[in-house]
Amino acid sequence: MSRLEIAKKVIKENIKDAEFGIFPNRNIANDIMMNIYAKDGVYIDICYDYKYFEVFGLTGKEFNELKDYYIELLFNKCEECPYALLDCETYYGTTQKQYFVAGCKKNKSPENCKR
Repeated sequence: MSRLEIAKKVIKENIKDAEFGIFPNRNIANDIMMNIYAKDGVYIDICYDYKYFEVFGLTGKEFNELKDYYIELLFNKCEECPYALLDCETYYGTTQKQYFVAGCKKNKSPENCKR
């Protein structure tokens, strides 16, 4: 199994705990992170408090594919009220090119969405 396939598997298994983002770099807010995977140069951390992933060790192309997979998993979770995808520039006015999921358009929590 490739590094990317392993990362996809780990993300899929843990997505219920990290539905608000996936990032290729370390946060600067000192959020508490828990490592959930570390092998073959791939490291995946999760922030349970703010529900997002940090992924290290993939190429830019691999991370983009992983990000697309993550988004696909989220959008497929709820057909009635799909999540809004925004980039940080749109939401925060920054120039970062990271992505996160803004939340349910009908103000449902992810746990209450149809799956």
